[in-house]
Amino acid sequence: MTKVLVIDDESIIRDTLKSMLELDGFEVRTGFDGLDGLEIVKSEWGESLDVIVLDIKMPRMDGIEVLREIKSFNPELEVIMTTGHGAVESAIDAMRIGAFDYINKPMEYEELAISIDRAASVRNERKNRMIAENALKESEEKYRAVVEGASDGILIASEYRLIYGNPTFFSMSGYDQDEIESLLLSDIFSCEKNDCIHGIKNGSSILMKCVDGKGIYVEIKTNSIKYMGQECTLYILRDVTERIKAEEKIRYLSYYDNLTGVYNRTYFEDKWNQLEKNPVLPSTLIIADLNGLKIANDGFGHTTGDEVLRKAAALLKESCGKDDIVARLGGDEFALLMMGTGEEEAQRKIEKINKNAGRVSGLPLDISISMGYATMNNSFVDFGTLFTSAEEMMYRNKLISGDSVRNSILNTFINTLHEKSIETQEHCGRMQDLCRKMGRKMSLPGQKIDELVLLAALHDIGKIAIANEILTKKVRLTDEEMDQIKKHAEVGFRITSSCQEVAHISNFILCHHERWDGSGYPQGLKGEEIPFESRIISIVDAFDVMINDRPYRTGIEVEDAIKELVRCGGSQFDPKLIGVFVEMISEQRSSRNIYA
Repeated sequence: MTKVLVIDDESIIRDTLKSMLELDGFEVRTGFDGLDGLEIVKSEWGESLDVIVLDIKMPRMDGIEVLREIKSFNPELEVIMTTGHGAVESAIDAMRIGAFDYINKPMEYEELAISIDRAASVRNERKNRMIAENALKESEEKYRAVVEGASDGILIASEYRLIYGNPTFFSMSGYDQDEIESLLLSDIFSCEKNDCIHGIKNGSSILMKCVDGKGIYVEIKTNSIKYMGQECTLYILRDVTERIKAEEKIRYLSYYDNLTGVYNRTYFEDKWNQLEKNPVLPSTLIIADLNGLKIANDGFGHTTGDEVLRKAAALLKESCGKDDIVARLGGDEFALLMMGTGEEEAQRKIEKINKNAGRVSGLPLDISISMGYATMNNSFVDFGTLFTSAEEMMYRNKLISGDSVRNSILNTFINTLHEKSIETQEHCGRMQDLCRKMGRKMSLPGQKIDELVLLAALHDIGKIAIANEILTKKVRLTDEEMDQIKKHAEVGFRITSSCQEVAHISNFILCHHERWDGSGYPQGLKGEEIPFESRIISIVDAFDVMINDRPYRTGIEVEDAIKELVRCGGSQFDPKLIGVFVEMISEQRSSRNIYA
């Protein structure tokens, strides 16, 4: 039975893991912190321990210290580290010290159980390998079967020439038995001949060259043995390629932004700290902020927003020199650090970025970036001052261009919606005419009529987030598709809330599908809780939809539409407004001019 020790200062985690692991047939003990866990490891029970599950952050003695202590007296014991978000460097340290694996919290039990099984398997294989090592030392023939069946690759070399390889080595490398005696250590390992003989350290990892031209990383254990009457070196090779790749990934993520591929804030700050200690004059910092990302996310979804960020990062990199550092500081903010670059050159690069932004393709909207810069001409300027100066300039530029950028994005949304459906464009136009006439019928102020006309134009702006095949579907929508349609009111609210020029109608857009009896969406408002403008637009919207053809049905007669409106007065619609609207339509019909 595999023996497992769980060391964690959170009792709920200890107890839960103990119960689940015991159900899976493991023998489990727990330690409430690092020191308590070390006592168990050093106890009689711990002498036959197989695997430890060890938390990194604990009181009294953290997991890294515990791991280092365990490896000092029992280096063969397998330890799986558990770590919370933000402990990337600790995870790398743990792997370097000799941890078998690390798992991020909150952890999935199945992932942990698989890792424990693998660790226990490796532990057993190591025991077999130790038997193999002793076997070779004592008698080549007696224990050859053990060596031949070992799961690790085994080589024997006389100085730099190979004289034996086991089947696992041949499987790992792609070589075959007939080639073994013609191979040198330098043919197998990425090192010079003399370095291969004397420079490979016991326990080190090295790239092993394979027949296919590729390579795998192996951890090497060496021993001096006597083989076939001569002094030789035994090499035991374990494939650690996946571990090396995992370490490289951790290292990459610690310095690079995972979404855009440019450097992250950590790398940027490290680089700046180096620059403060060893100034390169002049150096210029550019702070760049992507305009309209929130409204793009609201309108086209976060997948499109992520693509905008990736394209913006690529634009910044392409517009800068190879030695310039481009980093994403977070959200929609980037920093460009240009060492050896003065103010004039920085201005030219900003102009180049703005020019290249217009050439970016493959997005539903144009990329717009507000930028500010500050130049360090002497070593007495600190980072905080320089950053603040660049950021303040960026915000000034953002304020100047903000309205035009938001209007441009809003117009892009309107055009996108109309391109999706000609019917939607025509529907909005007819509604604007009806709202104008309804406002005049009610003797509303000109400003209020203008709001109604604008509301008619933008009430369905949230539909840009709805799939085109749903908007143009020629049969009745399914329940799931209707749920997608219902989201457009909230999306439209978020889009217009982000644009100062139309923010005053955003709540009317949010509420234009509420019903008088409270059964509408998205908030379930009732009666006069629903904004006056939303109550008018819902009547106008319903009337126009009924009398005009839709992708899935033919429009009905005006008389029938009026009857339906009257029938729904007091349930779906404001009954008083229905009376005014019906009267207005009757007047327009007498003049044969329902629409302008």
